Amino acid sequence: MSLVKSHLSRSSHMRTKGLYTLALGALTLASVAAIGCGPVADGDAAATQQEITLAREVRATFTDCIEFGGVGVVPVANVSSLVPSQFTLSPGPPGLAIAVAHMAKCQEIKVGNAAGHPGLMGHLGLLINPPTGTGNFNNYLFAHVTDDPGLFSALKGAGLQTTYINPHLRFDVLGSGSSTTLSAAAQRPHQLAFGLSGPFALPDASQPPGTNLINYWTDSRRAGNAVLEYNISGLRVQPTPSVVLDAVGADLQAIVGGTQLAFPFFAAGESFESTTLTFRPNAF
Repeated sequence: MSLVKSHLSRSSHMRTKGLYTLALGALTLASVAAIGCGPVADGDAAATQQEITLAREVRATFTDCIEFGGVGVVPVANVSSLVPSQFTLSPGPPGLAIAVAHMAKCQEIKVGNAAGHPGLMGHLGLLINPPTGTGNFNNYLFAHVTDDPGLFSALKGAGLQTTYINPHLRFDVLGSGSSTTLSAAAQRPHQLAFGLSGPFALPDASQPPGTNLINYWTDSRRAGNAVLEYNISGLRVQPTPSVVLDAVGADLQAIVGGTQLAFPFFAAGESFESTTLTFRPNAF
């Protein structure tokens, strides 16, 4: 059973389911989006009371990060059945849903009071209407990926089923000047594996910094309608319109409707000074 089909089976047993920056806010939600990422992992259809009790909040911080964020579109027909009914897709151009992809490389990822380490994390998903009216941008999460074992373990243990450990997660900025390129890859989950590549640039450090609040929503057997809240500060943006996503996994190819996704609405190299992540189970 594919990862997507497995997710739909579980969702039917439940309640039937920048610019990352101020620049993105200048575009209409009818044709543009924010960032985001999947299907839930294996598990029983119904949560036990003990499992629900075990779901808990997790706090993490990300410091001195560079990243790519991209906003494109995919056919609504390819994704409408993948989003539980308690979440509503934000309208895009006729017949299209707004897809988001993101990956960041940080000098430090720190979970709770644990020691911090360099690491990577990323997301795939779809723009949705804000379920609770919070956040500048809200996305339904297809996959959260990281190479940080502490972050993965904390989120998985807290009830986030759509998190995946990627020991070989890659985010490489190659070359210099006008010849700089991005080469990034997420190998897990295999069905949603993807790469990011193309001419790349990062923002000038003298650019005035901005802030943002991004939410990634999911439904899960243990954590109910859960959310990853990212409170971002020191955010800077540099357009990189030629970066594309290469859909490697079969489920992602089915979502995209092919093997490559361009980002005509928004594609940017970004940096941020710090971000606080809060995972909230049973958010509504």
